[in-house]
Amino acid sequence: MVSSAVSSSWNTALWIEVVPRTELKEVLTRYFAAPYTGEEMQMIKEVLQQLEPLDAQIDALCSSTDDAEMANTTTHAAELAELSAQENMLLQRCTSLTPEDRVFLARRPDRPHIGEIIDNLFTDFFEQCGDRQCKEDAAILCGIARFHGMPVTVLGHRKGTTLEENLRCNFGMPGPEGYRKALRVMKQAEKFRRPIITFIDTPGAYPGKDAEERGQGEAIARNLMEMSGLTVPVLAIVTGEGSSGGALGLGVANHILMLENAVYSVLSPEGFASILWKDASRSGEACTMMKLTAQDLYTDGIVEEIIAEPLGGAQRGRQLLFSRLDTAIAAHLAALCKMSGKALADQRYKKLPPYRRNEGSMKGLQLLATGGALPGRVVTNEDLSRQVDTSDEWITTRTGIRQRYYCTESEDAATLAITAARQALARSGLAASEIACCVAATLSAPTATPSVACRVQAALGLPENRPAFDVNAACSGFIYAIAAAHGLLNTLGGRYALVIGCEALSRMVDPTDRTTCVLFGDGAGAAILELAEDVPFAVTLGARGSEAIRVGGPAACDTAPITMDGKAVFRFAVETMPRCLQTVLERSQKTLADLDWVVCHQANSRIIDHCIKHLHAEPSKFL
Repeated sequence: MVSSAVSSSWNTALWIEVVPRTELKEVLTRYFAAPYTGEEMQMIKEVLQQLEPLDAQIDALCSSTDDAEMANTTTHAAELAELSAQENMLLQRCTSLTPEDRVFLARRPDRPHIGEIIDNLFTDFFEQCGDRQCKEDAAILCGIARFHGMPVTVLGHRKGTTLEENLRCNFGMPGPEGYRKALRVMKQAEKFRRPIITFIDTPGAYPGKDAEERGQGEAIARNLMEMSGLTVPVLAIVTGEGSSGGALGLGVANHILMLENAVYSVLSPEGFASILWKDASRSGEACTMMKLTAQDLYTDGIVEEIIAEPLGGAQRGRQLLFSRLDTAIAAHLAALCKMSGKALADQRYKKLPPYRRNEGSMKGLQLLATGGALPGRVVTNEDLSRQVDTSDEWITTRTGIRQRYYCTESEDAATLAITAARQALARSGLAASEIACCVAATLSAPTATPSVACRVQAALGLPENRPAFDVNAACSGFIYAIAAAHGLLNTLGGRYALVIGCEALSRMVDPTDRTTCVLFGDGAGAAILELAEDVPFAVTLGARGSEAIRVGGPAACDTAPITMDGKAVFRFAVETMPRCLQTVLERSQKTLADLDWVVCHQANSRIIDHCIKHLHAEPSKFL
């Protein structure tokens, strides 16, 4: 029984509450709480040190198991109330914690660990051990359990509370076997449609030489890849330290929750300070700079919810913390379990993808001006019909091409690129000095070096302290070049980019091969692009190392002309184009209805027709 009287000149009140003796300490703290109004804030470490003797006294008063001493509860009430009031006054000094304070709390050895969390939140837990390849790693605890009757898979980093336990668990630092074990049980969960709940609390993956020899980096990377595609709900809770790839190996989730005093970062503050300042003693300063607290990460949109801890840290109110954890997990699982497998995988993949770099610090690209150049020689379908077995009707119906342009003796890909770039720059109204980078896409540069981009830089007088280079990605080259320019502007600074696509393929075709000579020609196009806020921008890139299209080169063992397996190219194109278009639409949060034009780089109208049919699109939008 606990009683408390409050009186004033206006009223008197009396509370009487019967509580279990085990909860006496918590109830007293609640009832005899007093606001702190005096001394300046102290470091949490100092506050907790001052609390230790008070905790010991309260525990001594509440620890009696002799029934005969039950009568002494009332006797001790006043003393307990006084001690609890002193505790509360001290705790009020740590209501505003620094990032360094939170790192200290996140690392406390008496913080609730995964074994305790499982015991209090789950039932019917059945541990699963071993990675089925090498050995058991005690640093990760995995198993099947029930959460409010729902079968789930639970896993997380395991730390010990004693030296012996920590040695057995390697202080919560898993080796590759631990991450492979975790992946094994997660794939099992996907097979049996069980939600996955991970608890993250690690100073990092074990950095030992033997772990690296057994594939530490590969194991973590594989977890990242595989977790991104899981078709069951994945909920991650950072309960203590969440450091480096050791934390990320269990952290690719649909929703990420963090305890109030947990931290989540790319490396430890000591490591950060050592790298940046060569001084690990500046770790406190690093804690602030790294933005590693739950509050920082919630503000940045990385964390969905912060779970409040008792004053002084999670270790001071375990049952209260478990209750809050239970509520949060139940709410988030309820929402995630309503989503389809594909939607879950898509949501997880899109949570922090590369294409969102235009948000916040990353911006999009908008087109300011274009330029073009065509060489001097015109080659019609009739011209080709006189050298190979073809006709204007055959070429036109299959490709839509009626004529193409070939370079004269004095022209090449570089001269065309310079002409197109000069025109685009003039139309933009910009000075050459304002161009921050120049990227040219070509596979037919006249020389390996200087590159086409460097030739453009010299001809237009672009500043020499700006990057200029070529990319060779064949038909996709211009898109690769735009992506490269976008990255350069965002990372190196600058506002405007010059991107060029240019080819002189007439010098690389076999004039007697009717499957290729009718398709390829020469020309150049240039664009001035501006880095700007609130501009939708999305690309998707990929590659396939087949020889469906092949061109020999001057440094190769042969200098063969362009050869092409038309059927293989067709199959690849009709498979890839719709998928890429859908991906870009999703990433830019647009639909086909929002677009006026879809401009396709294809020499075969049947490929475009197939794409239109697959997407159920309006044909008039496709060029």
